[in-house]
Amino acid sequence: MSEIRRPLHPADANKGPGIKQFLAFERQNLVRGTMSGNNRSGKTVELIGSSAFEEAFQEKVRNRRWAVALVTAGISLVGLWLMFDVLGAGGWTTLKVVEVLLFGLLFTSLSFGFSQAFLGFLVLAEGHEPLKITNTLDQETPLASTAVVMPVYNEDAETVFGSIRSLYDSLQERGELDSFDFYILSDSTDPSKAVEEELGWADICRQTNGFGKIHYRRRKLPVNRKSGNIADFCRRWGHRHRYMIVLDADSIMTSWTRTAL
Repeated sequence: MSEIRRPLHPADANKGPGIKQFLAFERQNLVRGTMSGNNRSGKTVELIGSSAFEEAFQEKVRNRRWAVALVTAGISLVGLWLMFDVLGAGGWTTLKVVEVLLFGLLFTSLSFGFSQAFLGFLVLAEGHEPLKITNTLDQETPLASTAVVMPVYNEDAETVFGSIRSLYDSLQERGELDSFDFYILSDSTDPSKAVEEELGWADICRQTNGFGKIHYRRRKLPVNRKSGNIADFCRRWGHRHRYMIVLDADSIMTSWTRTAL
């Protein structure tokens, strides 16, 4: 399994590789004619100085922005033309003009979203993306503190803590457990479910020696349901962590995927 790139800790933001290392990284790929991660090679590309590469990089960014703008404009104009054709057949009124204006704003927004998704799909299909933000991350920088949050509401306790145990063990095997804390946030109203949750939490903590790493909290009143549950966690404990990953009770995610996030 290839080693992932680690997100920067806020304290090390100024020590990170930034755009200069990113440019050097991509320049090295181009010079070698190698596309990272795909084992694809090509002719050696000769580059004269870093300034030439930076100029090529900026040109690539500009071309993509123009592509998004042109596709968005094209789709929007076609939609407006069809709308004009439909509404104009019976004559124009003030209400129809307002309708066309509102349609233009909303349809342009939809076109913009589609353009980004479509062009992004083409980039992914190409197999090599030199502008990925992960290229600017330093592999040597430790993972920042991350909260794994699981809000539950009258769920099966065995399923909930089975998922937590599986993830806990896999992170421990990878040597990355110190960067993660687990929070089971209960809004359960069924007393029997609440008892099962408390027993399940105590069992998993004893089995893994996870006291202080696996936390359980049950609210007396489930105000605003799941969103209120998460908001309460952020107010009380959010300051302890840089990142937060929210899972459903039946979520299944590998430790590699979680660390990559």
